Amino acid sequence: MTTITHPAKVKIDETATFGCSTTLPNPVKWQWMKNGVLVGGSHNAASYQTPPVQTADAGNKYSVTVIGRDGTTETSTQVALVIG
Repeated sequence: MTTITHPAKVKIDETATFGCSTTLPNPVKWQWMKNGVLVGGSHNAASYQTPPVQTADAGNKYSVTVIGRDGTTETSTQVALVIG
């Protein structure tokens, strides 16, 4: 199972860091998504840091798909960015 960790709240102009844990052995690729769209340049890390957030970013949904060495994939549930 792949799960995503996220900050409780982020303030305006701060970054948010999302992490992931997975039961897949030897993951080789992580695909981070924002609102269902692949985030460019986020394929080789078990965490993703957003650019500084703005009011319009509130509620954006993040998820990650992990690809194992054998091609097995697991996708986390989406988590929403909370600004406050």
